[in-house]
Amino acid sequence: MFEILYTITDDIKELATLGEGELNCEVYHEIGGYFAFYVNGNDYGLYIKDAIEHDVCGGERITDWFINLILAYNEVARSGYALIDDIDSYIEWIEFEKICDMAKISIIRAEKPDGTFTEVRLTPLEQFEYGRWQDETVKLNDIRTELIKKASQYLDELGEINKKLLKSRDVAELKDLVLQLMRI
Repeated sequence: MFEILYTITDDIKELATLGEGELNCEVYHEIGGYFAFYVNGNDYGLYIKDAIEHDVCGGERITDWFINLILAYNEVARSGYALIDDIDSYIEWIEFEKICDMAKISIIRAEKPDGTFTEVRLTPLEQFEYGRWQDETVKLNDIRTELIKKASQYLDELGEINKKLLKSRDVAELKDLVLQLMRI
């Protein structure tokens, strides 16, 4: 099982009033909230269902998570391997490895090479240790289906808040990636 959960916690009223000129500036180029994914009951990330009701703000960049997961899926489906660098962590990565029609997913811990980060890496790290969970297998098609479903839902929510949000650089990139994923 592969499941994605997210909650937008940015000020919806403020997002609704943004003009096109403000959407790609440093402050508003990314929508914040909570984002987590579950692999066979194992979680990664943080999801708080009632965050808005309890006035709790999340610091995850939701659009970036969707983009990185889709890029990793595409790479695993094509070449068999990808790592997502959790840019909010100094040492955590999510590893995807293709085995037939399945993806083996693990949390790994390793220093960032040369202090740099790459959101999606295409080659394994030389030195690492496994994190909280490892070697969980999920059908690649289940990942694809969930990515299409939840990313599309997210894009629909953004459009309901403010149609101009769909024209921001990152959200437009996500929309293109979802459309490509739907054609596979």
